[in-house]
Amino acid sequence: MTTVALAVMVFQRTGSVLHMGGILAASTLPVVVTSFVGGALLDRYPSRTLMVLSDLVRGAMVMALPFAAGASVALVYVVAAMMGIFTSIFNPSQIKLIGDLVPQSELMRANSYLSIARDGAELGGYLVGGVLVATIGYFATFAIDAVSYVLSAVLLMGVPV
Repeated sequence: MTTVALAVMVFQRTGSVLHMGGILAASTLPVVVTSFVGGALLDRYPSRTLMVLSDLVRGAMVMALPFAAGASVALVYVVAAMMGIFTSIFNPSQIKLIGDLVPQSELMRANSYLSIARDGAELGGYLVGGVLVATIGYFATFAIDAVSYVLSAVLLMGVPV
């Protein structure tokens, strides 16, 4: 949902399709460039802890986006990039957590389900984000998405160690 709200917010604030694309690239590039960081952190910290931390930080950053946009578009680029960095910590942690929880004989099936769930959530997020931004605006959409990150962190705390 944040992706849609972020693109709309930046376009409304700047009127620039270039900035809109730049913001989306700024949030995605760190995921590609810094994914090795998530793997290195997994060698030192429990995956569940990294996932909870990542979700809490991303939730706070999602709520910071409209305020950052009020200050400057450059600040939105920074917040979007930081969200991408914490996503690069969350994603490998998620894969490792599945490996820790699921027996080896079920690992391929579990990873397939994870992939379907992640891709389905992304698809659903774009659709729901579009509806929400069109009906209640980007600020409320950011708030709802921030709550979803916090809810995810709370649910992750219940996952066995």
